[in-house]
Amino acid sequence: MMLRLTTLLAALLCLAGCGRIANHPIVGVAKEEVSRNPRVVELLGGPIEFSPTISGRANETDGIAAMQFEAKGPKGSGLVVVEGKKLGQEWGVTLLEVRPAGGGRSEEHTSELQSQFR
Repeated sequence: MMLRLTTLLAALLCLAGCGRIANHPIVGVAKEEVSRNPRVVELLGGPIEFSPTISGRANETDGIAAMQFEAKGPKGSGLVVVEGKKLGQEWGVTLLEVRPAGGGRSEEHTSELQSQFR
C-alpha cells in the first residue's frame, strides 16, 4: 500500500512539474514561431500540432531554460528545441530549432526571432 501511495505521489509531482514547463514563456514563443514560419509549414505541412509532453528544465534562479517537444503536420513531424535566458524579469529565446524526424536538415530560427525583438 505504501509503495502504491509513493508511486502515485511521484506521478502527481511529475505532472505538476511538466505543467509548469508546458506553460513557460519560451515554449509559447516557440510554438507561435513554428506555427507561422513558412519554412516549417513547408517542411511539416499545416496546420501544425504540438505534443502536450514537454521535456527539459527551467531554472528561475540562474535564468536558463532548455526544452523540447514534438511538432507534427500532415507532411511530417519533428522535434522543436528551444533554449532561453532570463534578463531581468523577461525571458528571451537564445536558440530555436526544428529537427525533422528521421534526420534531414534542421531548421534554425534563432536569428529570425532576434530580429523581431530589436
